[in-house]
Amino acid sequence: MKIIVNTVVAVILCLSMTISFCSGVATMTNDDVIKLVRAGMAEALIISAIDGSDPLFDTSADALIKLKAAGVSDAIINKIIIKKLAPAVQSLQTAKDAACRLATSENLQAVIDGDKQINLSYRQADIDEDISAGSTIASFFTLGVAPEKGTVSARISGGSASNRVKSKIPVFPDLATFEGQSTDDVFVLVKLEVKGDDRILIIGESSASLFGGYKGRAKFRDGTKMPLKLEKVQSNCTYKGEVMNIYRGVPSTPLAPGEYALLYGERFFDFGVDP
Repeated sequence: MKIIVNTVVAVILCLSMTISFCSGVATMTNDDVIKLVRAGMAEALIISAIDGSDPLFDTSADALIKLKAAGVSDAIINKIIIKKLAPAVQSLQTAKDAACRLATSENLQAVIDGDKQINLSYRQADIDEDISAGSTIASFFTLGVAPEKGTVSARISGGSASNRVKSKIPVFPDLATFEGQSTDDVFVLVKLEVKGDDRILIIGESSASLFGGYKGRAKFRDGTKMPLKLEKVQSNCTYKGEVMNIYRGVPSTPLAPGEYALLYGERFFDFGVDP
């Protein structure tokens, strides 16, 4: 019964897609995906078809927008991008303890924008603390019980980044961690708020009282941390004598136009997403 079902599925796919798919070459294009979506095929089935295809996908900004407008889900679009980049990812995979294959040097961060690579340089952010002046009086009259509260923010000069991308789903091909490090502790994709000639990121909260001392904690403002989908492309490779793991990062959802930065430790690799 399973063989019969698979045969029926294969026939349906052949009727919906290019002739080359049915002839054994198994090529697949953006238009093929749109046909399958409009035919009401299940998302999991379309993703399986993409996995088994020889991709001829177009992942330019305009092509991705066309897919979205045709009702193609983010999960399917993400699979298309992954399949298109598979040859490049495979070239990065090496045996255990081999040298790490990085797209850039340690002071640069690669980002793939459609079919081109941009090398981002990092910026140093100024740290600002904004403590509420009004709560100082309350602290005095309540003997320090009511704390002063405020925010800690990172500020980058300039209202926009010099590096611009058109893809709403840019790819970061070589996010590296040292062995034993958690990815959450090393790199974060964030959206920056433009204020005048600066770009701002709230990175924490601070409080102080007359007797309680100073306290602070890391906390991003809601909506500023962009979820990254990570795929490990190299394990236990070495770079300058250090054992590392290399990941490829892709935003889980398309990025809206605006100013962004990849936080890599304390470095801000800033870029802008154009409409």
